[in-house]
Amino acid sequence: MLMSELKINNRFKVTKIVSDDLIVKHRLNDLGITKGVEITIISYAPLGDPVNIRLRGYNLAIENKYLSLIQGDLI
Repeated sequence: MLMSELKINNRFKVTKIVSDDLIVKHRLNDLGITKGVEITIISYAPLGDPVNIRLRGYNLAIENKYLSLIQGDLI
C-alpha cells in the first residue's frame, strides 16, 4: 500500500521507499522517513498539499508527490 492512499488518523509502517532518485531517498531519510518507522496522517491542507504527518515524536509537513514513493502496511 502506498502512503498516498491513507486517510486522516491512519497509522502506517514504512517498508520501502520506491524511487530511483538517490537525492529523493536521501532527503526522505534526512526527514526521518526510513524503513520501519511508524507514521500517522494528521491532516491534509485545504487544497490537499502539503500533508501533515507525525513520526518519531514530531510533526512534519510533506508534499503529496513524496507520499506516492513511500510503501508500507497499515498498523
